[in-house]
Amino acid sequence: MTLNSVYNIRFSFEIVGKETPDEDWLYVKISYQGKGLKHSYTDPSFMTQEIGELIDWLERILINHNTEHRFTPLDQMIDFRFFGYSDGRAKVQIQLNYQYNNTGDDLKLNFLLSKSDIIRWIIELRKELIYYSV
Repeated sequence: MTLNSVYNIRFSFEIVGKETPDEDWLYVKISYQGKGLKHSYTDPSFMTQEIGELIDWLERILINHNTEHRFTPLDQMIDFRFFGYSDGRAKVQIQLNYQYNNTGDDLKLNFLLSKSDIIRWIIELRKELIYYSV
């Protein structure tokens, strides 16, 4: 899934493999580019069940159900936060928790996601989860 932040930073999140066939850790490729920033990395940072939990979290945002405002996988390399709705768009922040450009700062990307953005993300995650769960 590729999203554009409110500050025109392009963010991409994609499941690209499984650590080993009998393990539950999935390799996730995360990249971002824009406003002088550019970085990409691949890390086994999600367990299979956590992708399902991320899908559930996104679905709860979609239907504006009382959802937890934060979703953080066990690995804690990435953190998803929901801050409610503004003009019909979900205010979501994705925080990348790792050494960023040798500064030690976390990178926080803010998004205003339409319902179609969220649906597209859910569909892509489901497809990837089915593919890598087998």
